[in-house]
Amino acid sequence: MNAALALLLLGALALGCARAEPKVARPTPTSPAPPPAVSVPRESPPAGPVPAPSQPQASPARLPNEDQVTREVTARLEQTRRTVDRIQPERLARDQREMLASVRDFMAEAHDALQARDLSRAQILVDKAARLADDLVVALKNSR
Repeated sequence: MNAALALLLLGALALGCARAEPKVARPTPTSPAPPPAVSVPRESPPAGPVPAPSQPQASPARLPNEDQVTREVTARLEQTRRTVDRIQPERLARDQREMLASVRDFMAEAHDALQARDLSRAQILVDKAARLADDLVVALKNSR
């Protein structure tokens, strides 16, 4: 069997199966010449002082509903804190204690984001904390 396989390989090599193809130089495509540059005359700045804008511009970082979002995040943080305060950590299994620690971490991060005025991040974090706390309460009720 080994002899037949060796003979087959030698035959394939002899017939040119392993032969390298000669390299053929292919012409490289040429790119078209760039269009000629067009000179555009610049206008000279007006002489004298520049008039101030007629309307005050609002700060781009301030959202119109920023105060409302802040109140909602604060209320959700408080609600989640009350939920967490009802949980007795000494009665939790190890994975439930880890879940409670995650809730507290999300709450702390949400508070920090709120202080930094990163409201979208604060909303996401408080939502994670609240959902995880609610899931933990449901798991505790089902384990009794």
